[in-house]
Amino acid sequence: MAGESALLRVFVTSERETSAAVPPIRASFFLDGAQTHAVDVPAGSSPIPIEIQEGELDLSANVEISGDVIQPGLEMVIEVDPGGTLDPSLGVTGRIPATGRMPVDVRAMPTFRLTLVPFIWTGNNDPAAATLVNEIHPSHDIFWQTNNLLPVGAFEITKHATVTLDSNDAFAEVLDQADRAFETAVRDVMTCEPDYLVMGMSAPTFWGGREGGAAFLERARRLCGLGVTTGGEACIAALEALDARRIAVLTPYQPIMREQIVRYFEESGFPVVRSVDLECPSATAIAAVTPDELRGVLRGLDGPDVDAVVQAGTNLSMVRLAAEAEGWLGKPVVAVNAALAWHAYRANGFDDRIYGCGSLLSEH
Repeated sequence: MAGESALLRVFVTSERETSAAVPPIRASFFLDGAQTHAVDVPAGSSPIPIEIQEGELDLSANVEISGDVIQPGLEMVIEVDPGGTLDPSLGVTGRIPATGRMPVDVRAMPTFRLTLVPFIWTGNNDPAAATLVNEIHPSHDIFWQTNNLLPVGAFEITKHATVTLDSNDAFAEVLDQADRAFETAVRDVMTCEPDYLVMGMSAPTFWGGREGGAAFLERARRLCGLGVTTGGEACIAALEALDARRIAVLTPYQPIMREQIVRYFEESGFPVVRSVDLECPSATAIAAVTPDELRGVLRGLDGPDVDAVVQAGTNLSMVRLAAEAEGWLGKPVVAVNAALAWHAYRANGFDDRIYGCGSLLSEH
């Protein structure tokens, strides 16, 4: 992404087993035919592997490239072992590409504009959501997933006036409002000419069970004319990749929404053994839930009869906690935002492994 620093990893392989260490490399960068930057990476200490191993940092030559170098039109040349110290019989590639320069796909991203609407439920008049929206900013921890998993450049937030809801059934009205605004939202986002569409609000994608989710997906595809990732489809694909069948479900919603989510999974062939609703009073209150509040909930959902835990609700920032929980639960924990990113990346041919965000992104 233009203007953002990037990690360059050069995977050096040998045609046969060797004790020779990963050699030094030199990376040169060009714009409009002129060299703009060059960097040397010292030799490593690990032996050169015979195949690429993305999961081991010490088996590649790694260097951070500053954001001022990363610009559209960038080209790159990698020289492996520029000093010629390796035995030629190892068959180590000495130049990437063999001739000319390698184009680097760098894209300048349009401004990411987000409108936040705080809701207060008259059942408890908790002002937490309104307080959060008032204090929030683009670098807030809530947006860690947005800033680190998605290609976001400039980030602007518009803060809407507080909206008061007076019943549990108001959640259905929120979904109805979202449904009415959906076509306009798709029309507006298409002005940036994307190659693919990811639905960042998961609740509508579960509504109506499997048939309702499929209808929503088809509607989205028809409106944008592109491939589309939705929360429901992404979670199903994730569970299949993880070879999980019996699941527990965590939602931040009211029971009316949880019923739809359970129905969706069970109609898709995934029995829901247990489920918990946090019953957050508003959409923005979901974002205020802390990891400390969720750890006990996750432990309570677990059991020997559960293959995986699934968390729904994209406002609930749980990617890092889900990765942590996999360590102490000993099984997959699928955060819907991680599933969305994974599904979109894989659907578009990006097989990069992302670490620290759960086994789905690091192993599948």
